[in-house]
Amino acid sequence: MPAQKTLRFKLRKIFSELEDSIDGTMLLSRKPVSFLGDIDVETGEVVAGDSDVFGERIAGKIFAFPSGRGSTVGTYTILQLAKNGKAPEAIINRRTESIIVAGAVISNIPLFDSPEPDIFAHNLKPGLYRARIVDEGEFAILEVETSGIDVRITG
Repeated sequence: MPAQKTLRFKLRKIFSELEDSIDGTMLLSRKPVSFLGDIDVETGEVVAGDSDVFGERIAGKIFAFPSGRGSTVGTYTILQLAKNGKAPEAIINRRTESIIVAGAVISNIPLFDSPEPDIFAHNLKPGLYRARIVDEGEFAILEVETSGIDVRITG
């Protein structure tokens, strides 16, 4: 088994009412996501056939993807995911668009972007990782363990 390594990324806080940290599983995708059509609102499963994390569920996870890809209805889809208990615990983007900002705010989902260094340009493969987001006041820190979890690499 490879040695565990923890990567750290500084995040800009777009919306967060965190008082301390979020610990859990991060689902990392390298492809843009449309909440309308790419995610099943009843199950929280990624159903887009062209997704690099097809079949994974976003519910209760830190969902990291570079950007959204359209549809203003995506805001309400995020809200419906939250009402169904299938929303992510937090969202991280390279660049967050207003559709996702509005959806995160009305659904009370912590939202971050502008990771430094760019996690989406890093050599991490799409899949599941242990992760932690720590509130540092003006910004947050994302810590990602590169081993030590049953990571199902999907792409």
